[in-house]
Amino acid sequence: MIVGHYATALVATEKAPRAPFWWLLIASNIADFVWVLLVAVGIEKVEPSSMFEATLSNLRIDMTYTHDVLPALGWTLGVGLLAFVIWRDVPTAIWSAILVAFHEVSDLVSGFHHYIYGPETARVGLGLYTNAPELALAIEVALGVACVWWFARSRSRRGMPVSSWGKRWLYGIVIVGPLAQLATARTSLSDLLQM
Repeated sequence: MIVGHYATALVATEKAPRAPFWWLLIASNIADFVWVLLVAVGIEKVEPSSMFEATLSNLRIDMTYTHDVLPALGWTLGVGLLAFVIWRDVPTAIWSAILVAFHEVSDLVSGFHHYIYGPETARVGLGLYTNAPELALAIEVALGVACVWWFARSRSRRGMPVSSWGKRWLYGIVIVGPLAQLATARTSLSDLLQM
């Protein structure tokens, strides 16, 4: 879930109006940013490593330090504290932490399996990316649509309606983004391109 995580920042921006939107976007996906960094330096792993061979259903991912439950709690508290130190705004801190926590919850519902803390602990989550990637992507679309709908309704109630063009653009992103992944849910790019 990528676009769905970002869509949650739309809700947070209404609840924490002093928070910079760019910060809320980072908070909503901090676990994935750190995961990419840890993969790049060899601490966490992903197989297959070639994006041309990868599908949602065949990826095997080690996310011990970024997505397992205990580290996710640490990231949640850390990001919330950092937001408070930088902006001295309680709603910004709370909603920054909520975005990080919701990222973990979303992944447990529609992402890969995670563990409490490492593979020697209990495995948690539905693992829909592996078992039912089409359902996982449908959940991401539904989350994105719900966030855009809530954001537009909230803005309208505050007398700051989102333009029709803006709504179409936002809905387009949250629908087209996940649906674009359908092609590689179970078939690799190399198979699609017959490489």
